[in-house]
Amino acid sequence: MRILQLVVHLIDTLPVAQPCASDWIFIPAAATVPNQVVVAPSIPAEVCQRGEIRYEPLAGPANNRNFQAVLFGDSIGN
Repeated sequence: MRILQLVVHLIDTLPVAQPCASDWIFIPAAATVPNQVVVAPSIPAEVCQRGEIRYEPLAGPANNRNFQAVLFGDSIGN
């Protein structure tokens, strides 16, 4: 129902996008390296936890730190 409302412009954004102020969410997709902390995105009712990769501390090169982007409301994957 919400996607249909978005498509016909009854709403500007899906409610799930409001806590992060974005229609996108980014999921860490990185190979494991020492001292790396991967935080998965989480969107409970009011607080946005963005996906992130951090190092405590960075102990060397950090290659191939990738994220998968997901668009809220994209039901066909394009």
